[in-house]
Amino acid sequence: MAIINVTPLTDISSLINSDSVTEGDVLLLEEGIYFQSVAVLKNNIRIVAKGPGVIFDGRSTLLDAFISNKAIGNRNNGLEIYGTNNLLLDKVLIDNGQGVIISGGNGSVAIGNFIRGTKLGTYEIFDGYSNHFVGENHIVCNRTEGIDNNGQFNIFLDNEILNNGDTGILLGTNSILNLVMDNELVCNIPENIDDRGIDNYLINNTEKPCGPCESPSEVCDNFPEEDNSINEPREGEN
Repeated sequence: MAIINVTPLTDISSLINSDSVTEGDVLLLEEGIYFQSVAVLKNNIRIVAKGPGVIFDGRSTLLDAFISNKAIGNRNNGLEIYGTNNLLLDKVLIDNGQGVIISGGNGSVAIGNFIRGTKLGTYEIFDGYSNHFVGENHIVCNRTEGIDNNGQFNIFLDNEILNNGDTGILLGTNSILNLVMDNELVCNIPENIDDRGIDNYLINNTEKPCGPCESPSEVCDNFPEEDNSINEPREGEN
C-alpha cells in the first residue's frame, strides 16, 4: 500500500487510472476545492481528506442521510444501517442497548457522531461491509468495544475513543486492508487497538493507558452495567 499526496490541481480520475496507483493505495487529499467528479476504476482505492477544508464540487449520489438525529434510551439499537452510500452525520446516541449496526452494503460515511453509554455492541461493522469511512466520531464510556470491525477496505480516521469497557478498536479476523489512522484512544480495556485481521494499516494513532487506579467505570458517570433483559422477549411476545 502506498499513500499518495493529491492537490486540487490533480486530475484524480486520471491518476487512479495511471500506473502510479495500484489496488490498496490511499490518496491523501490536501485541503481545497476539487472541481471534478471522480471515477474509481480500480478496486480498493481509498480517498482520504487531509483536513476539513477538502471540498468536491462535482456530482455524487447519496441514497440516505441521517443528520443531527438523537436516539436516547432505546432498549435495542440506536441505529441500524443496511445498504449502500448512506450518511451518518452529527448523530447523538446515548444509553441505548446497542449503538450503530452497519451491514449489507458498502460506501457509507459516518462523521461527527457521539455515542455513549451503550450496553452491547457500540459501533459494529459486519463481515462483508466495505469502503466505509468513519471519521471524527466521539465514542466514549460504552460497556463494550468502541468500534468492532469485520469489514474490508474501511477507513477509521481521527476518531476519539475513550474509556470504553472493552477494546477501543477491534479489527476482527475478517478485517482485511483497513486503514486506522490519526485516532485518539485512551483507557480502553483491555487494549486500545486489537488487530486480529489481515494486512490492516495502523498509522499515527495516539494510544494512552488508564491512569493509576483508573478504569472506565470510575471515570464515566452512569457507566452502563450488563443488562441481559435486552435480549429477553418483551411482554406479549413468543
